[in-house]
Amino acid sequence: MKRSLLLLAALFTMSLTYSQFYAGLSGGYSFGATQRVNGTEVKLNGSTMSTTNIYGSYGEGFNGTLKLGYFFNEHLGAELNLGYLYGSDQTKADVSIPAYGMTTDATAHSRVFRSTLSLVYKINNGLYGRFGAYIPLGGKTEVEASDQRIVNEIIGVDPGTGEPIRANLTVNTDYDMEIHGTPTIGFAAALGYEYSLSDNLKLFGEMEYLGLAIKSKDAKYTSYHQTVKLPAEMGGTIIKDTKLEDLGDGKNIEYKDTINVPGDNWVDGDDYDQTKKGVDFKQSAPYDSFGFNIGIKYVFGS
Repeated sequence: MKRSLLLLAALFTMSLTYSQFYAGLSGGYSFGATQRVNGTEVKLNGSTMSTTNIYGSYGEGFNGTLKLGYFFNEHLGAELNLGYLYGSDQTKADVSIPAYGMTTDATAHSRVFRSTLSLVYKINNGLYGRFGAYIPLGGKTEVEASDQRIVNEIIGVDPGTGEPIRANLTVNTDYDMEIHGTPTIGFAAALGYEYSLSDNLKLFGEMEYLGLAIKSKDAKYTSYHQTVKLPAEMGGTIIKDTKLEDLGDGKNIEYKDTINVPGDNWVDGDDYDQTKKGVDFKQSAPYDSFGFNIGIKYVFGS
C-alpha cells in the first residue's frame, strides 16, 4: 500500500515538474475540403439547357484564433482554441436564360465564432499533433441574391368580352438573408511545428483539418425589395412594389424535415403567402476545411 502511494506521489510530482501553461495567437486561411453540392449553374447555349452542380464549403476563408493550452507532462497536453471564421463567398445560384428573361445571381458566406478542444501530443524536434472536437459557438450564413424573371399572369378582365387579360410581367427581386444553424459538433485534427525564440516565446505553424456539417434551423430577410412591372408595350409601369417592412412575419423562415400541404406556408407552394412566416426543407451545409495557421505563443513558467 505504501509503495502504491509512493508511486502515485512520484507520478504526480513528475506531472507537476513537466506541466506548463501557454497562450498564443494565430491567423490563417482555410480551403474548402470534402466539398459538397452547394448551388446550381443554369445556362442556355443555343437550344441546349445546361444545368451544372456547384461545389463548395462554407469553411473556406480567413480565421483568427486565441490558443490556450496546458501540458501535463513533456509530451501530452490539452488545448482550447477560440476563433472567428470570415468565410469566403460561395456561389449558390448562377442562372442565365435570356430567352425566358431569367437571370439569378446568389452568393453566400459564413461568419462563425468557433472553438476546438483537443488533446496535443509533442512528437520530437518541435513537431506536434492534436485532435479533438470542433464546436461552433455562434454565427450565421449570409446570402445575397438578385433575381429577374418574366411570368405570364392575369392582370385584369376585358370589359367587352369578359375574357381574362394576360401579360408578361417582369419580376425583379433583390434580398439579403441570414441563415442560422442547429448546434452540432465536428472533428478537428492538426499537425504542426514550433520554433523556440526563447525559453518562453515560440513561433508555430500548423496544417489543420476541420470536419463539420451544419443543418439549417431558421432564417430571416435583412433586406428585401421586389417590383412587378408591366411589359414595355403596356407602359412598363410598376404595379407592385414590395419592401422588407411589407413582409411582416413573412421575413422569417423555419426549416423543417416534414412539410404538410395544405397546412404549412411552404415557400415553394402554390398558395405561399409572402406576408406570413414561411417554412422550407432543412438542408445540411458543408463547413469542412483544410488550411494553415501561423502564430506565436508564450509559455508560462518555463
